[in-house]
Amino acid sequence: GSGLNEGDTVVVSGLFLIDSEANITGALERMRHPEKTENSMPAMSEQPVNMHSGH
Repeated sequence: GSGLNEGDTVVVSGLFLIDSEANITGALERMRHPEKTENSMPAMSEQPVNMHSGH
């Protein structure tokens, strides 16, 4: 287990937290502006995919 450092685990957890925060923000925006759901849904769903493919 010497190949993995505690810092690596923290970084991975941070990425998951960022993804979760982004998803929560998108959900809040959809709740605030339900009439714009059709326009905002595709954009919100593309962003996490791009973030993952970038890594």
